[in-house]
Amino acid sequence: MARAPPFDGGAGRFGGPPALAGRAGELALERRAGGVSDPQRRLGVAQGELAAGGHGAPCPHPTPVVVSPEPWRERWREGVAGSFKGDLESVHLLRQAARRLRVWLWLGDWQILNDDLRWLQHRAGRVRDLGLGKGIRLTGFQKWLTDELARAWEALWTDLEHPRRRGVEEALTWMPPFAYKEAKGHLEALKHRVRRHLKAQSPEELHILRRRIRRLRYAKEWLQLEAEDLVRLQDELGQLSDLRLQLRLLGAFEARGGRVPARLQSQLAFAAFQAQARARQAVRSWTSSFS
Repeated sequence: MARAPPFDGGAGRFGGPPALAGRAGELALERRAGGVSDPQRRLGVAQGELAAGGHGAPCPHPTPVVVSPEPWRERWREGVAGSFKGDLESVHLLRQAARRLRVWLWLGDWQILNDDLRWLQHRAGRVRDLGLGKGIRLTGFQKWLTDELARAWEALWTDLEHPRRRGVEEALTWMPPFAYKEAKGHLEALKHRVRRHLKAQSPEELHILRRRIRRLRYAKEWLQLEAEDLVRLQDELGQLSDLRLQLRLLGAFEARGGRVPARLQSQLAFAAFQAQARARQAVRSWTSSFS
């Protein structure tokens, strides 16, 4: 299933990311943000050299002077182009780029484009959610899922062709970097939001905590600060969210007249129960080192 992207200023030139599967694929895509090959990282190194005297001798731990929207401005375009081709991993990339760019805007004290990025992030969510159902081995369910995915893809392609999406892409091209020092001052506000949910117990509370953790993680990564502990915690919380989403998909299938074996329901419910216990333990362990 694919649709050729319309001409909109060259967005179709960008290829989709490599084919990756499930949550491991999402994490692999996210970790592509690291590494000295990224434009933002190179910018920081270059500015570190200037701080050392401009003779090409980098500081031991160079701190960037400004924070650029790259590489995620480019990855947003990659996600759009790949989504036009019906690539699920490109939808993950599109949504992830939108989230990261929204955090970047927040760090820069800008409200512009936040609602527009959130709009397309949410629109792409239906395709991503249904994609998680591909791992459920149930013949009748897979037929229902295929039909639902076809409708979700059509809706997403319509949104991607909307002038609002093209306007966001054009506006992102002109967004300038902002001062690193001022942006770093916003981290405490994100940490405070995380602290408010550290006693989360229910799946709903853990889901909220996961979103707060993700936002803090993205902010730290924009500022080139260590966030590996947040990556691990986000992954642990994400496993619970994915299992609960699969249970909701089965519930929607049943509501349309489908039949789900009780054994499959029990297996998924038990797996979600175990994931919730692991998530609680991960939060407790992580809290002891959080400052």
